[in-house]
Amino acid sequence: MTKTDDEVNRELMETGWFAELDGPEGQYPVQAFGELRSGTRVYFRARGARATLELSPPEGQGPDRTFMEVVGPPPSASIMSPADCAVLIMNWLTRYFEETEAERHQAQSEA
Repeated sequence: MTKTDDEVNRELMETGWFAELDGPEGQYPVQAFGELRSGTRVYFRARGARATLELSPPEGQGPDRTFMEVVGPPPSASIMSPADCAVLIMNWLTRYFEETEAERHQAQSEA
């Protein structure tokens, strides 16, 4: 059974990572906008052949981190299901949290 946009959004919110999240939803492109509990802004976009996740600091500057994957020939990304988008978002955020934790430990050991 295919999950609805609302079911996928609810699953992402249940991770506890997000303060707010709209999406993923739509086509051409599939998008999601939100904010992590840390205040980091999140923008997901799947269009053409690739999907991206941009993470921006709360101060309003441009993206601090960007994750990108080619998901297939166009328009593969543009017609991704919300559930497939959620998998990418969760994988990339897991990687982001691991990297930021490693950076935090590195900075503490250098201090």
